[in-house]
Amino acid sequence: MNTATCSQLHADHNPARDHRRSERATTAVLVLTLTTMIVEIVAGWWTGSMALLADGWHMAMHTVAMAVAVFAYRFARRNRDSARYSFGAGKAADLGAFANAVMLAVVAMLVAGESVQRLASPSPIDFTPALWIATAGLAVNLLSAWLLRDEPHDHGDGHAHDHGHDHNREAAFIHVLSDALTSVLAIVALLCGRRFGWTWLDPATGLLGAVMILRWSVSLIRRSGAILLDASPESETTQRIRAIVTDHGDQLHDLHVWPIAAGRYAVAVSASPTGQDTYREAILALPGVAHLTLDRSDEGHGPVAAGALDHHHGHHHHQ
Repeated sequence: MNTATCSQLHADHNPARDHRRSERATTAVLVLTLTTMIVEIVAGWWTGSMALLADGWHMAMHTVAMAVAVFAYRFARRNRDSARYSFGAGKAADLGAFANAVMLAVVAMLVAGESVQRLASPSPIDFTPALWIATAGLAVNLLSAWLLRDEPHDHGDGHAHDHGHDHNREAAFIHVLSDALTSVLAIVALLCGRRFGWTWLDPATGLLGAVMILRWSVSLIRRSGAILLDASPESETTQRIRAIVTDHGDQLHDLHVWPIAAGRYAVAVSASPTGQDTYREAILALPGVAHLTLDRSDEGHGPVAAGALDHHHGHHHHQ
C-alpha cells in the first residue's frame, strides 16, 4: 500500500512554537522560586514555624518542578523538526506535567506527615519574623501565578481558542498556586497563633493544605497520563469524524483518534469508498486535528487511496 506522510506539521499546529511564551514565563518563575525557597527554609528553621518551613520545602520541590517544565519546553522546541519523532515532540510537555504532578503528590504527603507529627508534639514559634517572610512568599507566589496564567491562543482566524491546553504550564501553575495557598494558610495560622495562642493551628493548616494539593495533583496525573497513553479525545470529536465520513456516503470500518500533543490529534480512518473522496479537508478542519491517515479500501480488497495529510506541506512518498 502506498502511503504519504507529512515532513512536518504546519506551524499553526506546532505545540513547541505555541509554548515559547510559556517557556520564558516558566524560566522567570524558576528564578523567583529558587530565591524564595532559600529564604523560607532558612527562616522556617530560624523561627520554628512548621507552616513556613513546609512552605519552603514545598517550594524546593517546586524549584525542581519548574526546572523539569523548562527542560520539557526546550526539548520539545529543539526536537520540533526531528525525523526521530514522527508526530513531533509535543508530548514532552505532558511528560513534564506528569512528572511534576507526581512530585506534587509526594510533597503533599510529606507535608501531611510532618504536620501530623507537629500536632502530636507542638514546638514554639517566633511569630513576627515568620509572618513577614510568609507574606513576602505569598507576594512571590502571586507574581509567579500571574506569569503562568493561561491565555487562549490565536490560530490566525481572528478567534481565540483554548482546546490546545498546555498541561505542562498548568502543572507549573498548580505548583505556584498551591504555594500561594500554603502561604495564605501559614499567615492565618501565624496570626491566630500570635493573637490567641493557638499553636496547633499552624500544623493543622499545613495538613489541610496538603489534602488540597494532593487532590490537584491526582487530577493532573489523570489528565496528562491520558495523553501519554494515547487516550481518545472527547466523544464529540470522534462523533463528528464519523458523521463526516458517513454523510459523504462512505462506509466506516475503523477509526482511531489519539493525541500527539495537548489539544492536537492524529486521526486514522478506514472506510469503503461508496461515495466521493471529498471529506479529507473537512476532517482536517476540525479543531485540534493535525494529522490524518485516510484508507479508502474497496470492501477490504485493497486500498483505493491512503494518505497522511497536512494543511500546507508537501508529502514524501514511500513504498
